[in-house]
Amino acid sequence: MKKLLVTLFILSSFSVMAGVDPEVFIRGEVSGSFNEKEVRVIDSFGQKYYLPRSVFPEGFKIKQGAKFAINVPDKVVQKIKILDK
Repeated sequence: MKKLLVTLFILSSFSVMAGVDPEVFIRGEVSGSFNEKEVRVIDSFGQKYYLPRSVFPEGFKIKQGAKFAINVPDKVVQKIKILDK
C-alpha cells in the first residue's frame, strides 16, 4: 500500500505542476477474476486490486494474463482497496 501511495503522490505532484488532471500510471496484468464492471489486476509491485473496466482503452482484450500499462485518474486510484496477497 505504501508503494502505491508514494507513486500516487509523486505522479500527482507532477500532474498538478503541469496543469493537467492528475493521473497515476499503472503497469501490470489482468488476473483471472473480472466481470462487466471490474477487472482484478496484479500491478508491477505485486499488489492485487480491482480497477473499473472504464479505465482500460477501448478495444483492450480483457483476459487472464493480459499485460497493460495505463494512466488511471487520481479519483479512481484513491478508491482502490488492496487485496490480500
